[in-house]
Amino acid sequence: MRRFSILLLSALLIFAFTTVSMANPTIKGDFRYNIYKDETKDDENYAQSDLRVSIEDDLSDSLHVFAKFRVKNETDKDNGEMYADEYYVKYKESWGSIKAGHYGYKFTPSRVLLKSAEYHEFPSVDIMAATTFNTSVDGLTFDVLYQPYADDEEEEIGAGAYGLTADYNAGNWGAKISYADLAKPAAGSSSSSDADLLALDVYYKLDNGMKFFVNAVDYSANDKKYSRYGSKGIDGIDPVLGFQWKKVAGSKFDVSAEYAINPRFEDTDAEYNGLALGAKYQITKNTKLEFEHYVKSDDETKTMGRIRYKF
Repeated sequence: MRRFSILLLSALLIFAFTTVSMANPTIKGDFRYNIYKDETKDDENYAQSDLRVSIEDDLSDSLHVFAKFRVKNETDKDNGEMYADEYYVKYKESWGSIKAGHYGYKFTPSRVLLKSAEYHEFPSVDIMAATTFNTSVDGLTFDVLYQPYADDEEEEIGAGAYGLTADYNAGNWGAKISYADLAKPAAGSSSSSDADLLALDVYYKLDNGMKFFVNAVDYSANDKKYSRYGSKGIDGIDPVLGFQWKKVAGSKFDVSAEYAINPRFEDTDAEYNGLALGAKYQITKNTKLEFEHYVKSDDETKTMGRIRYKF
């Protein structure tokens, strides 16, 4: 069923791109070459190349299609095959939109560096539908997310996972609150706990390009044994403070910092507060140099340098 659904949606996307006579698809590329020094790995120094190509088109005033393909290769790993990273069909009307396909949905969109695996988002699954409802209040929308069945590789997500989100964007400030039920206990389990979470993201922007934000994801209600999150070590509420400054003082530099207030990995011997620093420099319109530094434990860090070219 899962593979059939993927093939069906892929066929619909291909059909949409190739059969509409007035179609004029937009094709974009994003190439990244990353160099890492990761003290948590046996081979601390390694490199990764990552190519992403997307194609999208408005087939009508209401219908939009998108597909992104990706191929990446890491030093000493046999992983250079291309795969469909994201694809969806989106239907828009005055009341809102419906989006169906394979894609992720961020509960804390302000957070960029401390991704915490997939803790801050509804995981990418083979088929997911999201319905956005507009309201009479300018900037206020509601999203309803639904994943109809389990992914073979992520059985913990569970059939029938869903999410509810309220999002308010007033321009220079905004807030988003989400609830998600991501899994049911395993069959025959004595536990009745779902793997659910609450998430909050609040931000404030200044006119000079600065952005301050605080977000938090609460896993307190989870039964760790069945939660896809519990085994990763975060226990309870995971609040993060963040700062971003684009075009620092009118320059070509962007900087950012994110700090996790509560210690992470509380059920392991590697208790620490997550910290990440980032910087970007715009060389040309399409080329950037990027730098990221992560504190991964009390005495281990990860540093990445990247050259990125968009075309």
